[in-house]
Amino acid sequence: MDHLTDGFSTMGFPVRALGLGAAWAVALVSCNVPTDKSKDIQVLVRPSDSLAVRGIIGKGNRDSVYAFAFRVTAAGDTQPLPNVDLAWTSSDRTIATVEGAQNGAAEVTGINDGFATITAQAVAFDQSNAGTTQVRIASSFIVDSVRPRTVRYGDTLNVYGVGVHLAFFWSLGSGSLIEDLGAFSGNLSGLERHVFWVPPPSSTDLPFFFGSGFFGSTTDSITVDPRDIFEPDTLAPGVIPINGPGVLRQQIAPLPVLFFNPALAFEPVTSGFQDIDWVRFDQSDSAPVSILVHSDVFGDTAFAFISDSLLNCGPSSVDVCFNPPTGWFFTPGRQVCTNGRPFSYPTQPRVPTFVVSFKKSPAHQLHFLQFYSREGRYELTAVRGYLRGDKNIPPDRFEDNTMCFQADSNFFDSVGVARKQIQVGVASPFGVGPFGDSLLTISVPYDVDMYRFRANSSIFASDTLVTIQTKSRLQGGVDPSDIDVYVYGPNGGFLGSSTAIGSNEAVTVRAFPGEYYVLVVDVAGQPTVYSMCIAKGTGCTPPGAAPPARVTAKPHTWVRPGAAAAPAINASDPRRLLPRR
Repeated sequence: MDHLTDGFSTMGFPVRALGLGAAWAVALVSCNVPTDKSKDIQVLVRPSDSLAVRGIIGKGNRDSVYAFAFRVTAAGDTQPLPNVDLAWTSSDRTIATVEGAQNGAAEVTGINDGFATITAQAVAFDQSNAGTTQVRIASSFIVDSVRPRTVRYGDTLNVYGVGVHLAFFWSLGSGSLIEDLGAFSGNLSGLERHVFWVPPPSSTDLPFFFGSGFFGSTTDSITVDPRDIFEPDTLAPGVIPINGPGVLRQQIAPLPVLFFNPALAFEPVTSGFQDIDWVRFDQSDSAPVSILVHSDVFGDTAFAFISDSLLNCGPSSVDVCFNPPTGWFFTPGRQVCTNGRPFSYPTQPRVPTFVVSFKKSPAHQLHFLQFYSREGRYELTAVRGYLRGDKNIPPDRFEDNTMCFQADSNFFDSVGVARKQIQVGVASPFGVGPFGDSLLTISVPYDVDMYRFRANSSIFASDTLVTIQTKSRLQGGVDPSDIDVYVYGPNGGFLGSSTAIGSNEAVTVRAFPGEYYVLVVDVAGQPTVYSMCIAKGTGCTPPGAAPPARVTAKPHTWVRPGAAAAPAINASDPRRLLPRR
């Protein structure tokens, strides 16, 4: 049995039915139509536009076909023959019947599922070449075929047939198939092709479907290889090109989608206590890009590393290193930046959904590596542009500033009124005074804002205290935000922190003249607007009007209790992401 193809040529009718006269646009023969029997007379039968589009006639329904008679001259030209009487027949009247009408038309009625050949013969020319076309009669739901016959997790299945959209549930073994709504092709009243991702824990079986009042299995068995499409990816990454403008698919993201797969797999851990999935996003330019991962393995969330340079550096599949001094990586709760500078913020939890957005991609190759200890499904997405967590909260003027080298670039931007260099000292006329900004934002859930600042010399040598203070600027009755503040020395040495519930934080550290880092860490996964001041001494007031009085909430209690931040780097080898097993 034929099945639907990408070009939908099953019925073999690529042109409009009523336009064939124009295709043979020649002057009508002015001489008399031959009255003798002639094998030069031919009849061509074509479906109506509606039948050509649908590819089928529904059981019990009707549609039209059209016949055109013409004479082929010795020179190979075609001469249309008007007003030729036609005799219509069906090859199987139990499948379809046909009844002639005026102007070369005929009406076909669907009786039962199957295929029938409709024939039109020129009555006055019994030796002429009859015209034929095949019609298909189909019930409201038929699965013709499922392809390919062998898949991995993350692969797609094409289901061809009639009324495939009427089944609202599809499964393969133990796994529920995920429909790609953007890949549908065909006609909802006729032949269709639907595309489904194959996620874990799907297994070799006949695809099963369920609809309103019907259910069953297809006749095609699908073999499932229980590994995802990037395996093996423990010693080297699977490569995902993310060049080009992307495709807008609103059901996935509000920005053009460069890559999306909701059916990737954490395979069973075969040895030790954990394993890795490792892919690399390759981008030829520095255009904005955002990467999202969501894991279904709730309660044992895999934690992700993003880096510019990872490599396998040992015999084990989890011996993965980055490449200092220029290399960097970050993960929830920790980053190691250029020149091996470590920064930890242990209050930031590991969560099932991890998002990173760049206004300017920091590398042409972005390694995305996940450690996991339990098998399960995850989805991975890359989009073109800076993906916000809240459309009303844009990135602030310091973004990108998730990592220390981005904070360094901001610090050296000291040109113009919008310069990003932060210096603090005693107040004018003796110095630059405090720093303050009331329009800072956490625009991506679980983001980190990193600022480099310079503490200038004071009038008194003993005056070495610096205070950093923040406050929330969200309006409304309940403030769900919660940011923590960490202060570090120029090489990553920890100086102090403030981790109170809510976004009003204050920390005072001893800072001799020199340069330091402030990290503002979102621990609630809540985009927010905040104000911050940095000043010499033991206190400062963040600028901006205070919002109305409101209740401060701690919204991230759904995170697994006791969920730890990423493990520390092996002290004996600072390149290594995890200790040796």
